Amino acid sequence: YGFTDVDGERPHWERFCAPRIDERWVKVAQRARAEFKKQGLGPTMVEDDRASLTLRARLSRNGEPPRWFSQELSWPEVIHGNPKILAAEFYARYALARG
Repeated sequence: YGFTDVDGERPHWERFCAPRIDERWVKVAQRARAEFKKQGLGPTMVEDDRASLTLRARLSRNGEPPRWFSQELSWPEVIHGNPKILAAEFYARYALARG
């Protein structure tokens, strides 16, 4: 974004925000699993990847080849978003994809 620190260096936003992202990502992933459980689906249907900030949920049913619905979140969403709302939106998109 063109920001320069007082020492003339450009800040590394990921390194600066990483601790907060780590803390919030755990909450987002827990809420996503809780949302699936609330909807009567097993929490093991949801996988999360902190490195890519991606939530995945299994679309395939028993006996079908594995298919996944995935959603990558931005770090501002993770830091500033409400985990409960993010989880509900993820489930709603998943439900539409599953049909």
